Amino acid sequence: MREVVFKAGEEIFNEREVASHFYVLVDGVVEIYDPDTSVAIGRITEGQTFGEQAALSGGARTLSARAIFDCHCVEHSAKELRELMLAQTGETRHALELLSLQLDMFNALRTQGAAL
Repeated sequence: MREVVFKAGEEIFNEREVASHFYVLVDGVVEIYDPDTSVAIGRITEGQTFGEQAALSGGARTLSARAIFDCHCVEHSAKELRELMLAQTGETRHALELLSLQLDMFNALRTQGAAL
């Protein structure tokens, strides 16, 4: 875990990059967007996390993220997140796995332009 700062307009991560980290936004605004269409998918505000889905699955990013204003974040490694999930047992672990699967499906539909 480490604190990082991104200047307004700075790319935080790009689509298709291997997800080695996820972030907690302490201050600022982050835009999640599709770089192929430049369509904004959502905005992340103070206290929210972003990038955790790809970090948890160990896959590549499906969207890109950039700082709209100067942003202060806490960066966590994907390894930390996966270890935390694997440390869970029984129903808690199963629930986390199901939530992750649901998010994968939701994001796949959203990036295909499905109305949700």
